Amino acid sequence: MPNLISEILSNKINKLQPFTDFYFSDNEDFKSKMMPNWIETYGHFLNNELTGRQKFYPILKQGTIIMINFGINVGEELSGPHFGIVINANDDKRIGKITVLPLTSKYHKGHVRLGKNIVDETLALISTKQAELKEIRNELDRSTGITDNLINNFIDTHVTNIDSLSHETMQILIEAFSIMPSNFSDDFEARTEVHIKNKMQYVRSFLEKISKNPNFESNSELSSFYYDMTALLSSMDISIKQLDIIRYRLSGLENLKRQLVKYNNDSFADIKNMTTVSKTRVNKLSEYDISGNVSISPDSLNKIKENIHSFLNI
Repeated sequence: MPNLISEILSNKINKLQPFTDFYFSDNEDFKSKMMPNWIETYGHFLNNELTGRQKFYPILKQGTIIMINFGINVGEELSGPHFGIVINANDDKRIGKITVLPLTSKYHKGHVRLGKNIVDETLALISTKQAELKEIRNELDRSTGITDNLINNFIDTHVTNIDSLSHETMQILIEAFSIMPSNFSDDFEARTEVHIKNKMQYVRSFLEKISKNPNFESNSELSSFYYDMTALLSSMDISIKQLDIIRYRLSGLENLKRQLVKYNNDSFADIKNMTTVSKTRVNKLSEYDISGNVSISPDSLNKIKENIHSFLNI
């Protein structure tokens, strides 16, 4: 049995030789450069398939534009990532493959001109999100204002009015406040260049030192201050999370605009490279991406269907 296993492994290694010769060559062509990334991706695809993780797939409507990773193929077969148009009708979440027509910006025989249809559809998509963008900006302003007010209230109540506290409490606070940067305490609220998350970390460190004071539990004034500030930080955390979500969404819209500029050219459907691929090759769909959000017009779809019939002579 050990000899049989060794023979099987040796046979597998030998069969890999033509591939390894290509893989480790010093070629500078596109396929050679992209092969390491594709092998990594291909391995993930196969491992996920073996573990059976994916039981359902996205439903892709006919005419939808998606980004497909065609991998590295031979001859004139498409390689690398390309946009493509979904040709299937009546897709289902249990169907794991899709037929697509690749998109290209260069005309060759067998291509169907779509004009600037992609750009038009993307513009329409962005227009529908303009109201959302305005609301995002308003929410950003509100969240920023809330956070600034929370910090200012901290300063006004517990730093500028520190003399209203007892001598014992004041000494504990001053000692705890010594952990703050030397140039930070005098103009805490004015230092807008300091990121809010860093400010919050300073306050947390400040409160942690207070809580370790031997008189913390017995000093009601000190413990009240501590718990008030802890609640304040919780409110700050909520505001920060809101800000992070808003920034992500704003970034998504900006990414969509950049794609619009990039694809502001005539587009063609490559009928001769029509193919069926696994849905695992479709890039993860995002709310703010061309892929999965943009469809060609009914007229363009009908033009493609007519040319497919002519090309296949059926």
